[in-house]
Amino acid sequence: MLITGDGRRPGIKKFSDRVRAWVASQGRRVRVELDPEKDLSRARADCVVILGGDGSILSAAGRMGRNQIPCVGIQIGRFGFLSELTRGEWREKLLKILEGKGRVAERMMLSCRVHRGRKVVWRGLALNEAVVASGSAARMVMIELEVDGEYLSSFHGDGVIIATPVGSTAHSLSAGGPIVEPKLRAFIITPVCSHTLTIRPLVVSSGRKLRLRPRESRNSLFLAVDGKRVHKLEREEDVRVEEAPVSLKLIRIQGRSFFETLRNKFHWGGTLLSEAP
Repeated sequence: MLITGDGRRPGIKKFSDRVRAWVASQGRRVRVELDPEKDLSRARADCVVILGGDGSILSAAGRMGRNQIPCVGIQIGRFGFLSELTRGEWREKLLKILEGKGRVAERMMLSCRVHRGRKVVWRGLALNEAVVASGSAARMVMIELEVDGEYLSSFHGDGVIIATPVGSTAHSLSAGGPIVEPKLRAFIITPVCSHTLTIRPLVVSSGRKLRLRPRESRNSLFLAVDGKRVHKLEREEDVRVEEAPVSLKLIRIQGRSFFETLRNKFHWGGTLLSEAP
């Protein structure tokens, strides 16, 4: 077993020591890697335990690259939509995982590339989303989108988000995109602050190939993947997105459903009106 997280954050190192000692007491081999920049693409383990919130899971998924090992999160961060375990129950549920009672749920990821003509100048994976946007909110940008080589539309605004179903509850949701059940395989195309009332979010099959081409922008444009700027787009460069050949493998314990998580984490369907006594 591999335990990972961001060792710079308060409490992570101490908590990892507790988890490590407990796993070792169960007769299992375990190692700890708390460097948040450590490449995990060649790591070998039957399970990865991720300490932190959703950001820690995004980080670990990116660092594993195409070497996606079944993983489970213990929520220590502020928001744990992807985390299966909490501080109060991690021993009980981690024991079930060690006993083979967990199930692996695969979650679609994105394969992103930046092309300059025929040359690929950047490539990487995303779990939540890929975003093409301006480095400043002061000016609008225009981005053309092609689907399978066919021109779809030009987006005027702050940028465009291409999200996975897992990412539908992240940046895309904040920009007005729909919530999509995470086990589906689809792209959620969400414009950011669109200047055209007729432009709305769109969901298309994950079998499509998407191409985003910046047009008529005086601002610098960037590609951001899972919340991190990864590439400044130069002239004649475009971004291509398709379904990745690998998936995130989340270990689940029978119990909490996606809809229960929506109700509890997002208060979905709730009301702001207080009931009369």
